[in-house]
Amino acid sequence: MRFFILAVTLTVAFANSAVAQIENPFADVLKRAAEIEVVDTDGRHTTLLKQSFNTAHKEMRIRYNYWLQGVGEIDGLLQSIDRLHKIRLEVGPAANELAFVEQKLAFAREIETQCAKANSKAKYEAIREIDEASATAFRIRAELEIEKLKAVVGSLPTK
Repeated sequence: MRFFILAVTLTVAFANSAVAQIENPFADVLKRAAEIEVVDTDGRHTTLLKQSFNTAHKEMRIRYNYWLQGVGEIDGLLQSIDRLHKIRLEVGPAANELAFVEQKLAFAREIETQCAKANSKAKYEAIREIDEASATAFRIRAELEIEKLKAVVGSLPTK
């Protein structure tokens, strides 16, 4: 289990250092697969956590790429982002929760921008309007999540 936590911490730390170097920190996650290796010494719980992260990440990337091509609905994409976000919170160190939500927000903004440009290639104006409203609602929820986290952090006593 210690190896798993160390591996995840290093993966997240590396990802977070890369986050500061790019405009949209989530875009890099989309460009290539990020997989946590399952090893023989992993226990059942650790194996399932790793498999859950790997499949959630793959699903999200597939849904996003197809959505950009006009295949699939935005609701499925946004739900897959939420699933990936939840498993990242479970797998990653608690200290990275705000960074994870900020990454989710950056991706929400990217989707919202794609909708505004009509890059979703939706065939009908109604679908474009639904996509745009859904993307905006998703971004606002991510911003609210950040505000709640900041309020909790701000209310913690300092030593």
